[in-house]
Amino acid sequence: NSCELVITMHLLYLTLILFLIMDPIGNVSPYLTMVGEFSPKKQRWILCREMVIALCFMLAFYLLGDYIFD
Repeated sequence: NSCELVITMHLLYLTLILFLIMDPIGNVSPYLTMVGEFSPKKQRWILCREMVIALCFMLAFYLLGDYIFD
């Protein structure tokens, strides 16, 4: 199951790179400043909406990246 190990290591590598690029710990303060005036329910909705939008962009570039950049 060497193939599974390679896939798992690749996924962990990409996750770490994405974590370092996005800097979620450093973005907590600006996020709280921007949404501080909203209710906690609205804050959760904004956070979920933005995560879905980011996921859509990541999937689009994953699926179309070779076509776009070639």
